[in-house]
Parts: sequence; structure tokens; C-alpha cells
Amino acid sequence: MPYGSTDYAECPRCGKRALGQSEIEQLFGYRTMESGKIIPQSHCRECRSEEVRNSSR
Repeated sequence: MPYGSTDYAECPRCGKRALGQSEIEQLFGYRTMESGKIIPQSHCRECRSEEVRNSSR
């Protein structure tokens, strides 16, 4: 996942890719860093959801 890029995201877990802000918003979402910089989430929404489901078992 190339930090600093707001136009590209790739999930390190499943390899899913998103190009452009609308696709990133849909598949990954964004996070705001302490510095105020907004970057794409590193893992896709699907992988993050799966982690939550697995940790609650």
C-alpha cells in the first residue's frame, strides 16, 4: 500500500485494488492521521470486517 497516494490502494491481505477516490471510498474507506492527513485504509473493508468477525468468536 503506497502511503501518500490518495488515488490508489491495495489490500496487503487479499490483493484487492482500487483506483481513484470513489473506488477507494467504496472498497477501502479513508482514515485521518494525527497530523490531519487523510489516507486510504490499508486493508479493504471486507478483510477488516472478517477480522472483526473472527476476533469476536
